[in-house]
Amino acid sequence: MVISPIPWPDLMFFILKNRKYLTNLGLLPVLFSPMVFATNGINLIGFGTESTLMGGADIAVARDTSAFNTNPAGLTQIHGQAFDSFASTLRTFDLSHQDSFGNDKHADNKYTFLGGGGYAISLESLPCTAGSGLFSQGGAGGVFKNIPDYP
Repeated sequence: MVISPIPWPDLMFFILKNRKYLTNLGLLPVLFSPMVFATNGINLIGFGTESTLMGGADIAVARDTSAFNTNPAGLTQIHGQAFDSFASTLRTFDLSHQDSFGNDKHADNKYTFLGGGGYAISLESLPCTAGSGLFSQGGAGGVFKNIPDYP
């Protein structure tokens, strides 16, 4: 039994000739994948566009005003003026409240809207950056209405 080698030149020619179709085929799962969000239960994983897209791994590279909230030392990377704002939505999936008074209820809201932003300016006469920011912290975002606190 003779095993023939893989015809690499033919395979490479096929890939190069059909790279547009193969690329589109490779992107197909991305187009139909569900949206995924993350939170640690108290804070959002990311604040601002870059931070969210990096999955919150932006502490050392905060180049916008979200640094007020995540790493104030990152403000030194802002040169000139910067104004940033963002909005985000948290979806409550299975948030419930149960206590010793017999209450067992799911959250009344499905969505929690969050936002934030800031303004910063680097001071030319001093080696520092000054500014102000406002960021909402989210949490679980659950609203529970009409829960009695008595037996």
